Amino acid sequence: MKSATEPTSQGYLNWSKSVTDPNYQYMQEQVLRYAQAIINFREGIRNNNWSLIKTGLFKFAPLFHARNHPKYQQIELREAINEMILPEPLHKFVRENQSLGKKGKMEDMDFQLENVNKRSKSWNPVGVPTEEDWMRTFRNLKKLDQLRCEVLERIGCNDPRLLPNTESRHDVKQNEITAWRKRLRETGYLMNPMTERVMMSTMGDELDAQLPDFTSAALSRRKAHFKITYQPNAASEIPEPVFVTPQERLDYHDIANQTKSVISNRIKELLEKMQHSDTRNALEDEWNSFVKQQKKADYLTFFAKVKDELDSEQFLAKTDSLSEREYPEN
Repeated sequence: MKSATEPTSQGYLNWSKSVTDPNYQYMQEQVLRYAQAIINFREGIRNNNWSLIKTGLFKFAPLFHARNHPKYQQIELREAINEMILPEPLHKFVRENQSLGKKGKMEDMDFQLENVNKRSKSWNPVGVPTEEDWMRTFRNLKKLDQLRCEVLERIGCNDPRLLPNTESRHDVKQNEITAWRKRLRETGYLMNPMTERVMMSTMGDELDAQLPDFTSAALSRRKAHFKITYQPNAASEIPEPVFVTPQERLDYHDIANQTKSVISNRIKELLEKMQHSDTRNALEDEWNSFVKQQKKADYLTFFAKVKDELDSEQFLAKTDSLSEREYPEN
């Protein structure tokens, strides 16, 4: 605006690369990637546009892997792999029929089946239908629908299901949009895009410093999930999830919140770091002969004991090293 030139989308994207405010970076990513992915998917389904559908799914996929959503993670990976291994004739069929339509409404395949189920439920008796009820209804569903239409026609009523849908598909409240804009402006949340500061929520709560790296962290977890599921011989560990707040990060790493298996591995890691063989052997004997069969509380107590021993050992080693530098032997 200051340069009196017309703003363009490419110009904005070029400018956004120089933004240093983590609040702005995070908000920009959530809107331009994930919100736009939903819009692309919705438009793709309505217009049977395979490219838009796949773009929406691809861009949105990291969101399933950022935190703990195991079922959605498996569904997303399985669908991506299935698409890759489809024979070309079948792949072509899927591209051309990604969404289906009745009376001009484009919907995905699951939704079409739900429409049929909804119609059949209206003919079943009150209560939980039996298998016989379902079979009788589905076998006669077309005739029952014809009967319904004829009865409504004779009594001079229009079938509500045949009336045009005049309601908005997305009833976005203008008041909610206005309130959100007001909140952003009152707090100055996005007012200083070139200023580095602590990442905060619009309510003033401190957020985790790594949150702007949401997508890169989520993609790393997605890659690890893929290797563990489909390449069992490839050694891989799941990176830590994306944390929203610093407290959430602290709680995640707090040893008291870990499982016995994790605590056991941490104990073994500490023992491996110990240099004094006598102390290490004594602690390993205590672990294998007694503590290993006990409860989680005993694991935590033993973990603290091993950590204290290791800290003392490292402190003494550091002290000896300083003494040698200050008072070298002649």
